[in-house]
Amino acid sequence: MSLLDLLRALLAFLGFKKKTDRVVITHASIIYFGSDGTQEFMHWEDLAEVAALTGGEGLCGDVHIVLTSTRGQTSISIPQGAEGMDKLLAAVKMLPSFDSEVLAQTMGSLSVARFVCWQKGAAPGRVADGSFDNENLEDW
Repeated sequence: MSLLDLLRALLAFLGFKKKTDRVVITHASIIYFGSDGTQEFMHWEDLAEVAALTGGEGLCGDVHIVLTSTRGQTSISIPQGAEGMDKLLAAVKMLPSFDSEVLAQTMGSLSVARFVCWQKGAAPGRVADGSFDNENLEDW
């Protein structure tokens, strides 16, 4: 065991943890806490688009879920490894006409690409009416 490994083990034992990215889902909003201390917030009612970005690593490497708002075209980019990502994905999959097949393509992509999984008000076949009933969300 190297000195660095020993120091890491000691810090973990003492309760010091490396900060990680985290996303919190509520009935009304999505809150992202970045490992660098940033905090971003979006109301579900302001959600305009859900997309996935790949960095070319393939097999789920370097994938971000990007949530774009109707207010000022702001967006939140959440890395796939963020704590709470499973709950975010479960919630966005409840959006009307969310395209899970597009999300699956993202995970296998070997190139840098952007995949749109859902858009508010998009043409039929992609999105029904763009509305989202967040009352059906479970209490995360």
